[in-house]
Amino acid sequence: MGQRSQIIIKTPEYFINEDNPNNELEQHLVFHNQWLYGYQFINTLNSILNNLEKLKAKHKKYFSEYTPNYKKMVLEAVECSNYEDVTNIKRTGRYDEGENDNNLIANNNKNWNDLFKYLDNNNGFIFIEILKNGDVRYDILNGLEDDEEIKRRTPKQYLELFYKKEDWKENETDLNLLISKMQKYSRIDYKKISFPKKTEKLFKVSIDLKVFAEDSSEAFNIASEKIYKKDKYRSLLKIEED
Repeated sequence: MGQRSQIIIKTPEYFINEDNPNNELEQHLVFHNQWLYGYQFINTLNSILNNLEKLKAKHKKYFSEYTPNYKKMVLEAVECSNYEDVTNIKRTGRYDEGENDNNLIANNNKNWNDLFKYLDNNNGFIFIEILKNGDVRYDILNGLEDDEEIKRRTPKQYLELFYKKEDWKENETDLNLLISKMQKYSRIDYKKISFPKKTEKLFKVSIDLKVFAEDSSEAFNIASEKIYKKDKYRSLLKIEED
């Protein structure tokens, strides 16, 4: 249930110096919100872009000396956008708390269109691409109980899905102001954003675990709970490369 949306933000590689363990390849960070649609969908996009712009200005004087940690900046920008209006905390967060969303995407999908079907979504996708110089570009797809056909939307087109003529007239001042704020940012066709490559191998994991239970259902639940607390049972994992 909910008005589910995703935000996918691509960051450039983070390079400090040769062989530095903190170096990172370009990232595709995936964020999810269970109740993001309509006005707040575009408002959140505008807020994140605005926050990234402020962070770029803060770090710009150092650009000639080092590559900024854009991943950290993205996390700060999204977190800030969640709490800008304390009467409407947005709770946008990472889709998966894993360290590498590139693999979350690439291991389950072959292209962006596959990803739209894979992720739990019914009210739109936001793409944001951050370039090496800190400039940002965005794209918007679908919305309003997502159509089978994948369609790109301008901010105005997206809002029109949720505000019919009478509703638009009633909220015209706020809607037009938000659209005008978005005009300062450049759009990019999401298909021009590179799809991440797999950086992890696929493994098949089997577990030998004995439990006492009255039936198979109870045994499954007990085993699942033990596996969840896998620090104690790590030695029981048998891992084979597939």
